[in-house]
Amino acid sequence: MYKIILLRHGRSLADDEKKLEGRYNSSLTDIGISQAQETLCEFRELGYLFDAILTSPLSRALKTAEIINIGYGVPLISDDILMERDNGVLAGLVRAEADLKYPINHKITPLTKYPNQSGENLVVLHSRALAALDFILQRRPGQYLVVSHGNFLNALVRVILGVPIPLNNSGCFFSFRDNGFIEFEYHENDHKWIMRRLI
Repeated sequence: MYKIILLRHGRSLADDEKKLEGRYNSSLTDIGISQAQETLCEFRELGYLFDAILTSPLSRALKTAEIINIGYGVPLISDDILMERDNGVLAGLVRAEADLKYPINHKITPLTKYPNQSGENLVVLHSRALAALDFILQRRPGQYLVVSHGNFLNALVRVILGVPIPLNNSGCFFSFRDNGFIEFEYHENDHKWIMRRLI
């Protein structure tokens, strides 16, 4: 059996700057660092024991993973497959500026690269999430922490649960707060997923 904890990183500088992130490499704020430390305490109280921590290499996720690993001292594996959705030309733009330059098109299909044919469309994002699931499950059964980002974790949860890709911003979404996490069990012999906790 696998126990997989999917964790979103803590508060980043881009949150305070009201910037769109995506692949924009924003660091954790002091609040984000405190959130990671609090999450470590919460994980210890819940009795989590990890065999490894898998993380996005973007600094806000990597730093979150490093802080939590202070309490575990397990292998920390950084891989691009866990990076946030590539939002193309929007990365690093202040939200108000992005709204003016690239008004939302409500007729976006899962194959649309938006805006200006940049970034990952939803089909590519969800394909990468499926590959990331395989990346996680190539390890022996055990307990794993996966530290990533809101949009990517949404895609990963949809892949796990067999939820369709959203269409025109309608569909199923999961709200990950700063350092929010979901706990899954995967029983590989039965291909059975159990969601144990959503925080």
